[in-house]
Amino acid sequence: MSLVSITGDVSVFDSVAKRCIEKEIFHAENAADVVKQDEYISVEDSGAYSQFELKFSPFSEQNPYSETLREITDFASRTGIELKYSDFEGVEKTPEEIQDRIKGINDNYDIFLSSIHNLEKRLLDDEQILLQLTHLKNFSVDIHQLLSFKFIKYRFGRMPKENYTKLLAHLTEGEMYFVTTSEEKESIWGFYFATPQSVRRADSLMSTLNFERIELSGRVRGTPEEAHENFENELKETKKELEDMKLEFEAFMEEAKTGLLKYYSKIRCMHDVFALRKYALRSNDTFLLTGWVPQKNTEELTDILKEYPSVKCAVDKAETHKDLTPPTKLKNIKFVNSFESFVKLYGMPSYNEIDPSFIFALTYTIVFGLMFGDIGQGFVLFLAGLFAWLKLKKNFGQMLSLIGLSSICFGFVYGSFFGYEDIIHGVLIPMKNINTMLFGAVGIGVVIIVAGMTVNVINCILKKEYAKAFFSSNGIAGIVFYTSLLAGVALTLFMGINVFSLAYILGLIVLPVLLFVLCEPFDHMIKHKTAFKPESWGDFLIEAFFELFEIVLSFVTNTISFIRIGAFALSHAGMMMIVLSLAGAGEGPGNILVIILGNAFVMCIEGLIVGIQTLRLEFYEMFSRFYEGNGDEFTPVKIQY
Repeated sequence: MSLVSITGDVSVFDSVAKRCIEKEIFHAENAADVVKQDEYISVEDSGAYSQFELKFSPFSEQNPYSETLREITDFASRTGIELKYSDFEGVEKTPEEIQDRIKGINDNYDIFLSSIHNLEKRLLDDEQILLQLTHLKNFSVDIHQLLSFKFIKYRFGRMPKENYTKLLAHLTEGEMYFVTTSEEKESIWGFYFATPQSVRRADSLMSTLNFERIELSGRVRGTPEEAHENFENELKETKKELEDMKLEFEAFMEEAKTGLLKYYSKIRCMHDVFALRKYALRSNDTFLLTGWVPQKNTEELTDILKEYPSVKCAVDKAETHKDLTPPTKLKNIKFVNSFESFVKLYGMPSYNEIDPSFIFALTYTIVFGLMFGDIGQGFVLFLAGLFAWLKLKKNFGQMLSLIGLSSICFGFVYGSFFGYEDIIHGVLIPMKNINTMLFGAVGIGVVIIVAGMTVNVINCILKKEYAKAFFSSNGIAGIVFYTSLLAGVALTLFMGINVFSLAYILGLIVLPVLLFVLCEPFDHMIKHKTAFKPESWGDFLIEAFFELFEIVLSFVTNTISFIRIGAFALSHAGMMMIVLSLAGAGEGPGNILVIILGNAFVMCIEGLIVGIQTLRLEFYEMFSRFYEGNGDEFTPVKIQY
């Protein structure tokens, strides 16, 4: 990575920023971190070969495009329009004109919605009135005259048929009259009339008889039959008007969407370009913009910026700015890319740290296959991965295919095909070689741990932390201590050879332990060129003792933890034995169903557990030995369409 510092006239800032963004090779760095605020810096004028000093401070302007962008996104949100990039080269409107246009679109949208709502409401009212008039067809009275009665009160509605006979008994009292207009299967429709003095008693009576009152619309004119015909015609006209309005609205929305996407793309571009000011500084009419660019692209960027006479570029190597953290750009072969998400989950590698993606991909694939070795089930995983990768375009499909292939390979070693171990003769059948599986798993763990420590030595040398490379528990001293102790124990237990002589113990076990303790003093002496003096030697020795205890304990626990590789291989074989036993207990097609469901269950449950356990081994047992993951990912600024 190279740190590119760009200075120039403020009037060309937006144009320069846009060119940086378009190439997607510029990772913005806060210029205030490069140049302390209010600090005078020297800027070279390449034309006159002179130097002058500038005092920089942050930009203070508010983004003038935020409000317009908010209005566009709000309108898109309420209308369900998906905002995405659309070529806006032909859009000549200014931001102010675009804002006015968006307001006009918004207003027209509201007008359309209001008109459609009113038409739908009128349509619903017409349908309700037609329903009422259906029950009034046999009532040949002008409804409008009925509504204008002053000395007689009326109520229109319906009541259950079984209550109608009860009503007839009350009608003899003469205080109210009931006129039937239509009958249904379970209801009687009609009017009841009463004087103003008796209408309350009539209402109370009809309420007890479950009379459902329905208000007649004041829009009804003429007899029910005439009104019914008029409203049928009006209903047709309203439906036609509503359909035309909706078609007009659809055309409006299609046109609005096309324009909106163009306006959005233009405003979003201007907004994000202006937003780059938050990383920049200014001094009167001069700006300073800094960012990280891959070394292979620096010349490309500087050549582009030569178009601006007032713009000057300074390119520095990352190593010259030790107080800054250069971003990391991962670059791996195709199949390793699918494992990068797991590495990023742990942390991004630092700029001068080895990218562990390939190591992770290799060890994860092998360890998963060891724990999930089955030809048939591995082939299913392989096919599922291919489908996810090629058909669904999911990146994790590559990883699934790789671990599926690993499962197939170790399936041949174990001689397992969908749990059957008598079809293919394996080299190492787990349930018949339990000790070999468990001790072999520990051996694989030792290799992985030592490999991790070796990578740590390389990392420390790259970072110029030589004391840690040679004397730390994860450095050369740690490798000597760990391998010597394990080799001695293995030779004693399995071959009966006792190598723990005094010279062996002092030179290969005790000496590395002492170097662990002296690592911090040596590191201090190398970095500061002065003798190491702790605040308290007593505290230092006590702390060193507990650190040694923790180091030894971590070696033991990390090593034993790899037993799970063999344990899960045995568990997988055991679960398939249970499935096959259940299948063998019955007869007929039920056997096949048990085998299919059993394999599916084992693949899902065991596969998930093995995947998680493998990830745990990678993170806690391997990464903890060499990988810090404190870096920042290279994220070039781009327009967030």
